Amino acid sequence: METVQLEIQSDQLTSLGCEFHPSKDVMNNLGVTSQGLQLFQSFWNNLPTDQHMADGGVYRQRRFGVYHYIPGKGLAFKGNEHFFQSKNVNKLNGGVARSFETVEHGFAHDPVLISLLYWDLYQLPEFVRSKKLKVYIHQIRILANPLMTGNPTPEGIHQDGHLYVAQHLVKRNNVSGGTSQIYNLDKFPVFTTTLKNPLDTLIVNDPYVFHSVTPITSLSDNGTRDMLLVDFNFLEEV
Repeated sequence: METVQLEIQSDQLTSLGCEFHPSKDVMNNLGVTSQGLQLFQSFWNNLPTDQHMADGGVYRQRRFGVYHYIPGKGLAFKGNEHFFQSKNVNKLNGGVARSFETVEHGFAHDPVLISLLYWDLYQLPEFVRSKKLKVYIHQIRILANPLMTGNPTPEGIHQDGHLYVAQHLVKRNNVSGGTSQIYNLDKFPVFTTTLKNPLDTLIVNDPYVFHSVTPITSLSDNGTRDMLLVDFNFLEEV
């Protein structure tokens, strides 16, 4: 099945279902310094092992956090809650309320993270960001070594069950693979790229596309692929 490489335009979240933003554009828009980026990346060095891998894998580490976004008031960190995906969207790990350790306090208020979340918001259609939103953040590290392949999407070609998802590469170290693939609703590939540089970003219009990421292998000793995933959903009134 041959992948079609397309140039992403500003309206591609609607027409293609995804939008790619290269590292240099994101970094320039945010004004990220090398020192700020290094501090941001360092928060991936203290992630616990994901205890909810139905395949028994120990190649994923993660933390989780929740924000509320109120137009005119901004983002507020709300801590943690159970994370649920149905079996329809996550055949491997869905169907149960998963509990992950909370993102560290310093990370929840890190200037690079907060700037990135606001930048994400303003990539979304106005009718979405004009509403109250619940924002999930996932810090994920995928591990690989000579005896273990790391699988960023062990559930295969899938959707996440959200309105929009921003996928930010934080850092790759000593790995090959990890190619992101976007498919239409017929599961025909429409876009592919390998996120290689810090803050290379894919934003996905989740109900209208499927996606997957190829496994990673280490180039010599231990390797890692660090990602920040940001999920956007309408905030239900309580």
